[in-house]
Amino acid sequence: MAVRTEGGGGKGPFLGHNDVAAALSASAAYFALAQAYQEELEQTIYPLRASDPAKPRLAAQRLLASLNTLPVLQFIWKESPFVTQGALGIAGVARLAQGGPLTTHGLTMLLHAGPGGAGAAVKRVARIVRAGQAYGLIETHRLREKMVEIAGTRALHDLMLRVRTGQALKLPLPPAGDAREDDAA
Repeated sequence: MAVRTEGGGGKGPFLGHNDVAAALSASAAYFALAQAYQEELEQTIYPLRASDPAKPRLAAQRLLASLNTLPVLQFIWKESPFVTQGALGIAGVARLAQGGPLTTHGLTMLLHAGPGGAGAAVKRVARIVRAGQAYGLIETHRLREKMVEIAGTRALHDLMLRVRTGQALKLPLPPAGDAREDDAA
């Protein structure tokens, strides 16, 4: 049985203009965020280590540039003392690492959804933490021999605020009037 779609004849569910507009807005916001993040890395973060040896510097830059890194940094930032309870409340989010210090393993378990593969995920998060640490975005404090607390720095806080501001400047403006006006023509 064929399901009616906006263009007709497809197999997907019918999506109204508001659903499509919401999906397009979310997509535009994601790409604006990614673009602002990349620009901030290139303009303000990478120059901090420009005189370091090329191989480790470029490896850290490639890792930081990965869009898989951004959610990890955002989570570390959200858990940092630079983000107040008031700001968390307004955003409708909560700290998740309330039971103790945030560690690489704990962060991975909070971010990693699904069974299996946690070992590889822990290694990836550890590499992200080291890259962030190399650029002053993350601090670590050894608590025990095999337990290291990770924390976002003022530099990470400032980066996230600049990324958000840059993202807002890149978002497309909503069209004048209702999107359904196109259908009237």
